[in-house]
Amino acid sequence: DSSFNPLLEALPIAAVYGTLKKRMAGTAAAANVRAKTGSVTAVSTLVGYTTQRSTNQLIAFAIMNLGVSRMDDGRNFQDKVCVLLSE
Repeated sequence: DSSFNPLLEALPIAAVYGTLKKRMAGTAAAANVRAKTGSVTAVSTLVGYTTQRSTNQLIAFAIMNLGVSRMDDGRNFQDKVCVLLSE
């Protein structure tokens, strides 16, 4: 769908630029995950796409961490999930 490509291209890329520039470097998710971050008090989210290297399939994901006392904990969990999805 031609409307999908501009959306995908506008998203930050893990370990490359935007809000994901400092995340997932040196992993299967680096330069592969394109996603939007979001947070409010005690909630951290990451929603986007990755291409699974083993199947070459595009995967959509939405991760919401509720009740996080440290945002880094939520982000670290999200990064681990993205790496697994990207392998």
